[in-house]
Amino acid sequence: MARMFGSDYALPATVTINGRELSSPERLDYPDRQRSAIRGTWRPPAKGTYTIVATQGSSTKTLVVEITGDAQLGSGSAGLLPSGSS
Repeated sequence: MARMFGSDYALPATVTINGRELSSPERLDYPDRQRSAIRGTWRPPAKGTYTIVATQGSSTKTLVVEITGDAQLGSGSAGLLPSGSS
C-alpha cells in the first residue's frame, strides 16, 4: 500500500516493482481527510531483490526488498509515502 497525503494527495500515482506497474491496483480516496492510497497484492515469483517504487507528481519513494526464503510462503507489508507526504 502506498499512502499519499498533503496538498497534492489527489494527483495520479503509480507503484512499480522492478519497473513493472502493480497489476490491478485499487485507489482509495478520502477527500475529507486530504488523503488517498493505492493498494494491491503482489507475490514475488522467486528469491531475489525487488525494487518497489511509488511515484506521485514529482515525488518518488523507493523500497528495496530482498527475498531469501520460499517466496510463495512469505508475506509482508511496506509503507511508501510519495508526494506531499512527510
